[in-house]
Amino acid sequence: NISSKYPYLVYERNGKILGFAYGSPYQERIAYLYDADLSIYLAPEAQNNGVGKKLYSCLLDLLQKQGFYNVYACITANNQRSIDFHAAFGFRNLGPHPKAGYKFDQWLDIIWMDKQLQQPDGSPRPLKPISAFNNNDILKLF
Repeated sequence: NISSKYPYLVYERNGKILGFAYGSPYQERIAYLYDADLSIYLAPEAQNNGVGKKLYSCLLDLLQKQGFYNVYACITANNQRSIDFHAAFGFRNLGPHPKAGYKFDQWLDIIWMDKQLQQPDGSPRPLKPISAFNNNDILKLF
């Protein structure tokens, strides 16, 4: 369902998936149609060599070209590497949400970060479907 509307990018080398990044709905209500929630994952061997930057740059470019205005990232508050990664892309920290996430058998604080892709100016145009971009278009961004 995600890839029918949002970019879902996968980085593969020698038949092994080393990372992925994708957009998804920020909220289900129609008022947030032009916003996206972002996720990224990198295998340990793909970290610190530019793969994450390439994936995220391409993802942000595609979302902007589709017509999205704002993107959000929900990050575990103790994940300083992810916080720094997002800050390097111009995301700002919107603050903590105590004990809002549960994983690894514990309650964790999370933070939300956001980035504006374009300035709102009047009524937005309809979003371009991700199907409007072919693989060559995406590879040029990557």
